[in-house]
Amino acid sequence: MKTLKNIFAIIGMMALALNLNAAQITASLASWTTAPQFVPAAGGAPNATKVVFLFRAAVEGVATITEEKFTVTGTEGAVTSVKVGGVVTPVVNGVAWLTGLGIVVPGGGSVVQDVFVSYASVGVGGVRSGSTTGITLTYIKYVLVETAEVATLTPNISTPTMMLVGSRPTVSVSQSGATLMPGLVHVGNVIVTADPKGNITVNQIPVNVFLSHDVTVKSEPNSIVVKNPNGNPVTTTDMGLSIYPDEVKSRVTLTGGYQIVAGTSQTFWIFVPITSAKFSSVDGSAPYAVLGLGNSPDLFNWTDTAGGGTTPITTENRTYLYGYPVVISPTPAISARIISIRKDEDENLTEILAKVTPGVAWTLESSVDFLKWDQEDGPMVVPGETWFISIQGGKNPPQRFFRLVSK
Repeated sequence: MKTLKNIFAIIGMMALALNLNAAQITASLASWTTAPQFVPAAGGAPNATKVVFLFRAAVEGVATITEEKFTVTGTEGAVTSVKVGGVVTPVVNGVAWLTGLGIVVPGGGSVVQDVFVSYASVGVGGVRSGSTTGITLTYIKYVLVETAEVATLTPNISTPTMMLVGSRPTVSVSQSGATLMPGLVHVGNVIVTADPKGNITVNQIPVNVFLSHDVTVKSEPNSIVVKNPNGNPVTTTDMGLSIYPDEVKSRVTLTGGYQIVAGTSQTFWIFVPITSAKFSSVDGSAPYAVLGLGNSPDLFNWTDTAGGGTTPITTENRTYLYGYPVVISPTPAISARIISIRKDEDENLTEILAKVTPGVAWTLESSVDFLKWDQEDGPMVVPGETWFISIQGGKNPPQRFFRLVSK
């Protein structure tokens, strides 16, 4: 009988082991977890970032997660609490231990769990600006519903690291659409927005301009001009435009820094000195310039004014300046017809254009080089299409390109 009892005990243990294995859950980090970034935390940042875990159970058995343990890494005191569902637990000695969770993981299925992280205030009385921190899921306790057996898991899943600041910038770029011609040309805009948490100071803006092959620029230092939307100059210096194939690069320093108030934006108009801008002799396409900030966020230099920061933030931007705009391959869209016309000695502009679109009136837009039609349609006119017309002959000059653009 003793032997049979032992056999039954062994069978029972094996069955329990099979149940444990069958209901074993696994944990992984979901891709839609908040990416590494600056966390604006002047005055604290409750539930500022989200970590998403995906729990899966084996084909058989249902498990209920009752407890989770998170270990805080990085700057001490940077994380104040962790929230799962309706359970919020403060961090004590670098650990947040959540109990009473009741997260059901169905057999053969999965469940998504959102974890919200709250952060300490940055600045006076809080942690210093530039503190980094993250959390690690180190322990899970769950119950097998069918057997009431308790099991544990130690996944040790690290989550993305965040950098705490009082406030942070959001940076974007827009194009001016200006016609390129020799002189100081407004090529585009850099828009910097300060988070509502507090003020920031912009110290340096990288300037990258992609140019068509028939455009040249002045490369001397302090040639770039920056203005605000009111047309007022912003005091700056620059290192001159370094010339590369298809692009020019520089860095513009805002003298004394340019402070942007919490929750507001500042648009910096960027002007570049163009020395020549010609239509392509190959396909007649118009010269173009596309403004970007380059692919090195560390060249954007700013100070966390709200967080009491004194050291400019540069290299940290590579990891934490989320959403930095990178323009690497401009492809201006040009739909064009190229028409060549012989010009008689005494023909005027109206007579020349009458050859191109009989019955359609044309008017000068700004100079003899750029024209715009003044009615919606007509023979040979396709709205939204750009034409380049080569007019040859006449007194002066012997050949010119004219660009005609629909309204």
